[in-house]
Amino acid sequence: YFLISDNRYNQEIHHCIHVLSRITENHVVLVDEHSFGNNAIVEGLAQLIVQNNVPDTLPKHLLALNVKAFFGKNYFTLYK
Repeated sequence: YFLISDNRYNQEIHHCIHVLSRITENHVVLVDEHSFGNNAIVEGLAQLIVQNNVPDTLPKHLLALNVKAFFGKNYFTLYK
């Protein structure tokens, strides 16, 4: 598979592909306070899936959960 040439998160995308392609223990959780890097990684991975530049063993769908939106901003402010 090919990585995106102008994406500075290629190493992280490659690692996600490796983990997601496993038979077992194939879940990826990206945690970042500002989530900018996480979005870039997920978008880069999504681009590769759409271009079919991922291994056949990789599921062809992604799920994303915005925890702040789920629980609400006040919940996180309370525990900082």
